[in-house]
Amino acid sequence: MSRLTFLGWLKMELARMSGHKTVSIHKLAHQVQYDNSRLAEPLLLYAMETGTVSRLLHFIEDEKLKKEYLDIIEMCGGLSIVDLSEDKKKELPWGYKKLLENWWAAEKKQQHVENSKRLRLERSLQLMDEKKITNAQVYQALSLNPGNTNAFFKNRDTTKLSLENATRIMKYLYSL
Repeated sequence: MSRLTFLGWLKMELARMSGHKTVSIHKLAHQVQYDNSRLAEPLLLYAMETGTVSRLLHFIEDEKLKKEYLDIIEMCGGLSIVDLSEDKKKELPWGYKKLLENWWAAEKKQQHVENSKRLRLERSLQLMDEKKITNAQVYQALSLNPGNTNAFFKNRDTTKLSLENATRIMKYLYSL
């Protein structure tokens, strides 16, 4: 699993909230003004992250929304919203604060999963050493991809296996 970035998370949120697999500024700007106002915050932050703010503002006809966007852009002063000082973050409107909280939760969840995989890897390696089990025995018994399993064990690359498979390996080794 690759590291989740704020931009990547925003893309996923826009797709989820819009119901479409697009991050087209034009399409989303239309949608935010006419039938999906909850896209307002993530759309602006996406435009800020991708350097397409002027393009977004070009498509916004709603004066109230345009003013909100300009106020947030000015408040950020060219910084990403995640890089704002704590004092500036406190000044943000509720919708932007909520979006940041959701991002932090998603980021922490990913870190928790990575930590869990790392712990399972370490314990599995200990069990393999104690029980004299090879990588090949593990991936054959559990029908796992040999290349990914070897990378997991030899290179300690936790991105090569899911948390579910790391748990399966550890449970298998305990059962021997």
